[in-house]
Amino acid sequence: MTTCPNCGKVYTPVLGSRKHPELLIQEEFPGAPPWQREQLQTGICSDACWDEYLGVPNPRKRKLEDGIPGLPELF
Repeated sequence: MTTCPNCGKVYTPVLGSRKHPELLIQEEFPGAPPWQREQLQTGICSDACWDEYLGVPNPRKRKLEDGIPGLPELF
C-alpha cells in the first residue's frame, strides 16, 4: 500500500512493490510502461494528481471570474 503525496489516497501501485531495489527500475520492470514505473517511484496515484501536483490547469475547473478567452467582458 502507498499513500499519494498529493491527495492522500491509500492505494496499491499497478506494479505492486519492488523486489530488487538494487536494480534500476527499468531493469526490474522492463516491460512496464513509464507511467507505471513513475507511479511506483513517486507514489502519485493518477494523471489527475500529476496535473494538480505540477500545476497544470484543468479547464473544467476554471472559475467564472476568469472569463472565457475570446469573449468580451460583460460588466
